[in-house]
Amino acid sequence: MRGRREAGEDLTPEDLITVELGRARRGDPGYDEGAVDDLLDDVVAAMREGSLTPGQLARWRQRLEPVTRRLRPGYDRGQVDALLDRLHTQLAAPTPSAGAPTGPGPSAAGIGNEQEAVAQQYAREDRLETRRSVWRGTADGTDPVAVAVEALAAAAPRDLLEIGCGTGEFASRVAARLPGARLVATDQSPRMVELAAQRGLDARQVDASELPFGDDAFDAVAAMWMLYHVPDLDRTLAQVRRVLRPDGVLIAMTNGDGHLADLLTAAGGEPIRTQFSRENGATTLRRHFAHVEQIDFDTRAVFPDHGAAQAYLATFDPALAEQLPRFAGEAEFAGAATLFIAT
Repeated sequence: MRGRREAGEDLTPEDLITVELGRARRGDPGYDEGAVDDLLDDVVAAMREGSLTPGQLARWRQRLEPVTRRLRPGYDRGQVDALLDRLHTQLAAPTPSAGAPTGPGPSAAGIGNEQEAVAQQYAREDRLETRRSVWRGTADGTDPVAVAVEALAAAAPRDLLEIGCGTGEFASRVAARLPGARLVATDQSPRMVELAAQRGLDARQVDASELPFGDDAFDAVAAMWMLYHVPDLDRTLAQVRRVLRPDGVLIAMTNGDGHLADLLTAAGGEPIRTQFSRENGATTLRRHFAHVEQIDFDTRAVFPDHGAAQAYLATFDPALAEQLPRFAGEAEFAGAATLFIAT
């Protein structure tokens, strides 16, 4: 197995368990085989049956949390956590057809709609903040988020809803711009709701596919970089249409297929395609809304050094981050953001 790795070939998930966990046992006499091996035996059995999914792996990670707290001091928890991260990346990626190039699939890239993987991505704010920190506007200084705020302001809403509010940064900007409006910020992640509430927002834990609001309850709904995460896009959009008043507006931001494609390919990956993007978003929205306006932004990600670019990639694919060729000094990579205004 070690020879295959040094030759640069991909290891299967079962190979990873055999090699990495075997190395941990040999190198650490404090390793508690009974506490963790039973858990990973289940993983191996499921893989042999062909039934292991990213969702199952996420649940096994949750089971590992209380176990590792009871381990002896010599146990290196980081080794097993890193192993599970790598397993999750491989299992989340779709199986390529024969002869097709390999690369991260949408779930592996942190912007898919496999719900266990999405929940893991947003259980804490660190990944989101790392990704957010590198983004700049367009070359002429246009800030796509500011354009989205003004699009909402132009609708002069009395009642606003944001789905997938994250830490509440966008909702806070909207609240400052429209101080007289009632704004409800929602997210599925308890941690994100907690952070949004700390900003003084009316923040609630809500499933966007089952909005707990009456018909015609809002003049505007915002969905900022989140519709590629929902498990059933048409169901979620139908819910949005239901809670909007007849003349209401949906403001939705997303990315294009070319978003960071140069960074991903430099690391040996592929451009990422999602269920709601610059390329396919308008078509989907027209199934629920009569009028759809599309505004594209050629944004930029600026990394002060190679380590910052690796840290960004590691938020969704640690293995891809390791493959990024070294570069000196600051580097800029092209983004592709799109704003949809649907009525």
